[in-house]
Amino acid sequence: MKKILLSVLLLIGITNTALGIEVNKYLSGSWYNPAQNGHGFSVEVISEDVTIFYWYVYNPDGTPTFLLTVGSNNGNVTEGTTYYNYGMKWGEFNTADRTQLEWGTVKISFEDCNNATVEWDSDLSYGDTPYGQGSLPIQRLVSIDKMQCSDNPYAGLYQGIANSDRYGRIIPGVALLAADGNAVLISYDGVAVFGSYVANGQSISASGIGFDLVSEVAGSASASGVI
Repeated sequence: MKKILLSVLLLIGITNTALGIEVNKYLSGSWYNPAQNGHGFSVEVISEDVTIFYWYVYNPDGTPTFLLTVGSNNGNVTEGTTYYNYGMKWGEFNTADRTQLEWGTVKISFEDCNNATVEWDSDLSYGDTPYGQGSLPIQRLVSIDKMQCSDNPYAGLYQGIANSDRYGRIIPGVALLAADGNAVLISYDGVAVFGSYVANGQSISASGIGFDLVSEVAGSASASGVI
């Protein structure tokens, strides 16, 4: 089980809405545009702050190439400077033959676990053809084994403690956070909350209906805390 710390308030529920899904390790994998099968992206979320992604694509004359971006994560977006490499010969792999140019910038905005939008901006040209600016919708092609994404990546069963404002004491309990956003919180001394939750980074808020199973008192409930 994982641990969760919640401050429980038997008051009006709290709601929170985020745009898209925050960049997290479960978004790592291969992405592409089904209508343009033949080029795509390898996305590797290596930390909370950094994502590396490769765009396996083609030059304007049709020759294959790839672009490398080290992106900074900010909410549901990862964006960074993009580089173009050429010159290293097959079989020799001599780094002295390689030339690296700053190609421009590429940004990926994740809408949910399976959909995103790529935007690019480049001042470079290949021959007389500029790469220019543009955007492209992409979808997940495959996930990394055992890292399938949920729109709520913190879905799971947790145990921890809650500071109850109603009862004025610390109470231990468990929380079941479902992938569809529903939640059940049960304390070991008979308080239960049924409702929904929103996770943003390691912060979480939940709201619903609370029940004291001992005194049979019911009312609206909310909780907020840190995973």
